[in-house]
Amino acid sequence: MLSVDDPFWHTHFPPNGWGCKCRVRALSVQEATKKGIAKTPAIRWVSWTHQQTGRTERIPEGIDPG
Repeated sequence: MLSVDDPFWHTHFPPNGWGCKCRVRALSVQEATKKGIAKTPAIRWVSWTHQQTGRTERIPEGIDPG
């Protein structure tokens, strides 16, 4: 279960680009347990190079770098 101060939310809180219309909804401990949500998912980092500046950064996979 991810608390509101879990580091996961630093990179995965919507909107995350591409016209994202995702939302976050708080769950009680009982709801999270019932849904099988128990721990922070692993974040896979990838390299991304800005086309105009040539600067390369590491970003979470699946997250819009903009």
